[in-house]
Amino acid sequence: MELKEMIKVMQHYADDGEIEASKKHVQIWVGASLPCWDWDTFDYRIKEPKKEKVNIEKWLCSDKQGGLVVIET
Repeated sequence: MELKEMIKVMQHYADDGEIEASKKHVQIWVGASLPCWDWDTFDYRIKEPKKEKVNIEKWLCSDKQGGLVVIET
C-alpha cells in the first residue's frame, strides 16, 4: 500500500470514520475500533457502507391531453 493510501485510511479514521483490518495475506476483514497501525503485519481499509436494496415504484398514467406520464412513488 502506498503512503497516500495509508494517509487516506488514517484520515478517515481520524474523522470518525469506520475502518477494517486484516492480517497480511489473509483477506478476512474485521472492524478496527482501536487500530495499532502496524502496517507491516496488517492491512487496513475504509469500511464500505452497507448496500441497501430499494424498490422504486413507477406508474404510467395518461394526462388530460391524452399523453403518457411516468409517476414515481
